Amino acid sequence: MESETQVKQLIYRSFVDDDTSEADIYRMIRHAQKYNIEHGLSGFLICDSKNFVQLIEGAVSQVNRLFDKIKIDERHHEVEVQYRDMSLSRIMPFLGMGLCLLNCKVDFQQDFYFTRLQAKEFSSLFEGKVGNYFRGFLA
Repeated sequence: MESETQVKQLIYRSFVDDDTSEADIYRMIRHAQKYNIEHGLSGFLICDSKNFVQLIEGAVSQVNRLFDKIKIDERHHEVEVQYRDMSLSRIMPFLGMGLCLLNCKVDFQQDFYFTRLQAKEFSSLFEGKVGNYFRGFLA
C-alpha cells in the first residue's frame, strides 16, 4: 500500500517530434489538465521546440501509470528520466499541469500557461534538485 504522505517526483526530458506543433502541445496540456486533476497529479511542462522537460508528481501508482503512457506517445521520442525521488510534499502548488513554450510568440491567456519570464519566477519556488534542474533549463 502506498503512503498517503509520500509524493513521487519524476522529471523526464525528450525530443519533440518534427510533426508536433505548438497547437498540438496546447491541446495536449488541456487534456493533461483534466487527467491530472482527476488522478491527483501535478506537473509542469517546458518546451523549447526541440525538447520537452516535464515534472510529474503524485502517488507512485499514478505517476508510473502516466509515465508509461508518456513513454509511448508519438509526439516525442527518446524519453529519458532525469530525476526521480520521493518527497514529503509537492513542489507544484496546484493539481493539473503548467505549460511554458519557451519560443512561443503567442500568449495563450490560460491559468496554466506561463511565459519564459513567469516560468523562471515560478521555478524560483522549486527547492532542491528539482528547482536546480528547471532553472538550468530555463536559463
